[in-house]
Amino acid sequence: MLHSLKRPGTEAGELKVKLRKLAMSEIIPPVKSYSDKKLYRHIKLQNGLSAMLVQHFIDDDTSKHEHHNNGRHKNLSESEESAVSNQNDEDSEGDAEEEEDGDDLDDDHPKEKMAAVALCIRVGSFFDPEKVQGLSHFLEHMIFMGSEKYPKENEFDQYISNNGGSDNAMTECEYTMFYFEIVEEHLNESLDRFAQLFVSPLMLKDSMEREMEAVESEFQNNLTDDDNRIMQLCASVANGPASTFTWGNLKTLKDGITNDELYEIVHEFRRRHYIANRMFLCIESSSPLDDLQELIKEKFSLVKSGPNPEPLPIPVNLFKPEFYEKVFYVKPKADKTKLYITFLLPSMEKHYKSKPHDYLAYIIQHEGVGSLNSFLKKRLLSIKIEAGLEDQSFEGNSMFSLFSISVTLTEKGYENVETVLEAIFSFLLMLKSTPIEEHKKAYMELKQNKETAFKYREEKTATDNVEEIAVSMMYYEPEDILTGSELLFDFDCDIVQDLIDYINERRFNILFLTDKHERYDKIEKWFGTEYDEIDFPQSYVKLWDNRRINSEFSMPPPNEFICEKFDIIVSKLDSSTLPQFPEKIYESKNCECFYKLDNVFKLPHAFICLYFVSPLTNSSVRGMVLTSIYSMIVKHYMTEKLYPAICAGLGYQLYSEEKGMLLKLSGYDEKLPLLLDIITKDLKTIRQRMEENVFETYRKHLKKIFNNNLINSKFLNKDCRLNIVTEHHKFFYDRFNMIDNINFKELLDFSDDFLKQLNIQILVQGNVTKAKAMSIVEMVKKNLPCEDVSEKIESRTYKIPSGNNTLCVKSMLPNDKNSTITKYIQLGESTIRLQCLIEFVEKIMEEPLFDILRTQEQLGYSVSCSHRCNHGILGLCVSIQCQENKNQTSVVDERIQKFLTNDMIEILDKMSDEDFETFQNALIKLKNMVEVELESEVGRHWSEITCREYIFDRLHLEAQMIAQLTRNDVVEFYKTQIIAADARHLSIQVIGNANEDSVEVVDDHVPKLEIISNPQEDKNFINDMNVFKSSLELYPVTKTIIDLFTNN
Repeated sequence: MLHSLKRPGTEAGELKVKLRKLAMSEIIPPVKSYSDKKLYRHIKLQNGLSAMLVQHFIDDDTSKHEHHNNGRHKNLSESEESAVSNQNDEDSEGDAEEEEDGDDLDDDHPKEKMAAVALCIRVGSFFDPEKVQGLSHFLEHMIFMGSEKYPKENEFDQYISNNGGSDNAMTECEYTMFYFEIVEEHLNESLDRFAQLFVSPLMLKDSMEREMEAVESEFQNNLTDDDNRIMQLCASVANGPASTFTWGNLKTLKDGITNDELYEIVHEFRRRHYIANRMFLCIESSSPLDDLQELIKEKFSLVKSGPNPEPLPIPVNLFKPEFYEKVFYVKPKADKTKLYITFLLPSMEKHYKSKPHDYLAYIIQHEGVGSLNSFLKKRLLSIKIEAGLEDQSFEGNSMFSLFSISVTLTEKGYENVETVLEAIFSFLLMLKSTPIEEHKKAYMELKQNKETAFKYREEKTATDNVEEIAVSMMYYEPEDILTGSELLFDFDCDIVQDLIDYINERRFNILFLTDKHERYDKIEKWFGTEYDEIDFPQSYVKLWDNRRINSEFSMPPPNEFICEKFDIIVSKLDSSTLPQFPEKIYESKNCECFYKLDNVFKLPHAFICLYFVSPLTNSSVRGMVLTSIYSMIVKHYMTEKLYPAICAGLGYQLYSEEKGMLLKLSGYDEKLPLLLDIITKDLKTIRQRMEENVFETYRKHLKKIFNNNLINSKFLNKDCRLNIVTEHHKFFYDRFNMIDNINFKELLDFSDDFLKQLNIQILVQGNVTKAKAMSIVEMVKKNLPCEDVSEKIESRTYKIPSGNNTLCVKSMLPNDKNSTITKYIQLGESTIRLQCLIEFVEKIMEEPLFDILRTQEQLGYSVSCSHRCNHGILGLCVSIQCQENKNQTSVVDERIQKFLTNDMIEILDKMSDEDFETFQNALIKLKNMVEVELESEVGRHWSEITCREYIFDRLHLEAQMIAQLTRNDVVEFYKTQIIAADARHLSIQVIGNANEDSVEVVDDHVPKLEIISNPQEDKNFINDMNVFKSSLELYPVTKTIIDLFTNN
């Protein structure tokens, strides 16, 4: 047996002697941000492995730790770049995500930080042998299947999960990444298990078949994603390594190759490529750098090195002639209409200091005055334009770069696509005709914005940080590892001009993503994408040859939103006397405001959150849809004016929610009040500017969003559950059916009435004084005076009947085999104790659930459990995404039930006191984790405010409660409530289409709700959601009870 063999050097004394003899070199440390208090050390082991050691601190008192080689500060100009992205862009709806207050009950609380490790290996899918495409991805899966020292197949995953951590991996085109995070005290043990996966992985034949199935399942899960389909179509017209089918599936891993051959090939591929001199590791921890250095030397010095493989062969012609000579029409799965113009450029990797592609993307996708975006949006030809390329990916690699301009077209835009193309061609000509000094001026403003953003950058989570650094180590000079992806170093006029010239040559690809083309007579080999290609139209050639500069186009004007003051308020105060939690500083009949001065992060950042709660939204599906359209149209009219604020490091989100409309502002505190003033004044006056053609454009666009939500089986599953469980949730299928019945006059009436009946909740948090927060309240009251006082709206939850209630719904996407099954267990009114018991069960369950149902039995690629809180009513969910042609939903649902009643009981009964303490300590540690960014703390506080519970010390209370729980408490809770005979179970099954030969019929993207009836007429089988819901009892309005020192 492999695990019984003696490994050389395993005795502690022998190992220490061996490691002392190993040499190691130290490399110049990276330049770091002014706000970055972490310490860095860059080393290279004798075997060639490069490692970045990062020491973080719980507080800012790092002066005693500072050392000349622990990361150097760079003097940066005081200007800024937007660091806040709008989470709710034009292709998403705010309340579509999860209308479950307090959903993330295990948020962090200041005391500790997670440790994290990432290992990046310079090999990816472009290195796959032609005979076994997808081999790199398959190897990524196989690596986790045990090592000689730890032969148990799920040993690493189990250790990480049980001790409060998580792990994952990803395969890119030219690298593969493995990473994990863990509670600090378990770093040594977890790192040893992690390192052994690369020192001596087992990769046994017994594991191969299951992991081939996992690769296939992952591919099937992504089969309907239009971005993936377009990328693979692009690969089909490439030459050389870029033509690879990077995902891999059962066909590529089994056809024409035996399992014995695959076993030899994958092991040989690992031996050749998974070598120390191709590895880049980053570790972040609170341990001193010297300790981390010894740890890495001890764990990774035994990874073998070897000769570097030959570099990727770069073909003379990177793409086939049709890339330039044909126009492609791709039939989408989702209801989207997009235009892509893609330019083939030389690789931009060596130009990371000047980043000419980033600069051009910034100008082309600008939305301010004189921009291409503004020109097309005003004419209602497009919703949004995006430009650029993704570095270290298929679009940006060592061989070439694909710079794309993508336009989300309206119906009018597609019908008048030559007008759109003419505008794009004209704008590119304007860029070429603009003197290089004008480009330099715009470039320098962008450069200063990025420098300010970097100077005042918030700390990232340890996981995000180590992932980013590990990749950066491969691509940037040692001193630029932290700055290489963030900053513009210098303006190189020759390179910028060359790139402008490149995109002004008529050598580009045009692709339309549309279902309006007359035919799709070609099928892409791997994803089965339907498409057509036609000769490049002469009319397009004429548009290019005859292009002229449109007088409406211009370079961006100077930015009035750029901040100049970055004083930190708390630096002048005694922070120990400041309140730990938000305090209510204003309250009236229809408004409340909470305020907290930041005394933790000490950066010039702030958040202003406003919830406009309205009975008009909450009362009906019509009201909800009108709120969504209204918020989108408001943003449409404000975009040109406010886009400079985004460029200057500010951000705003405006979107509909269950009870009304949310407005969130973030960024540098100096200009946030100005931004809020503009938005709230526009909200009041936007009614006079509304036009019917704008309404129609966004009504149609919103209908597409609703459709695209509904055809996603995971989204539909959750939406069905919320529709049954929550009182005021507006089912997206009902929204979709409602939207065609809404007219422009209704919107005008709605906009007149919406602002009159508001109850406003406000949170001001960050680098803002209390006086400034009060002035913000006064500004809102002045700009948005409410004539009528709106009563506080409370939401309630329906009580699921005892027993196993089941809803089966057909997937709304034809020919989609993907199914989603969720078993929801409703557990009652929220108390601190009940929350903690549910989380305890979740922590114990998550790893064996994944190992048994996913790894061993391959029921689906995505297997998970999670806790839920619906308006004060707690529950537990177990979810599996699978393929219906492989595992029927009814079988999977039965297996989930069997896992809950059999496997989990066995696991709980066998759980020792020591095992229990391991889970308990992990949960307490997670509750005591420090938040590393202001946004996370604001989100936790805002959740307490919007659900009107105001338990700002919830994490501390939960940590105390978890410490009180015993093994018997958890086991008894599980047996008497989760699997009791009278337990309230709701199984939601969205069933995919199992028939591979079915003909896809799409009725102009009209989703159909098809509930599958039960032939046995089971009373617990739901045949009509509305009828079922009408029979349910409502829980009372429920707020969490703090029962910390009670026994029930």
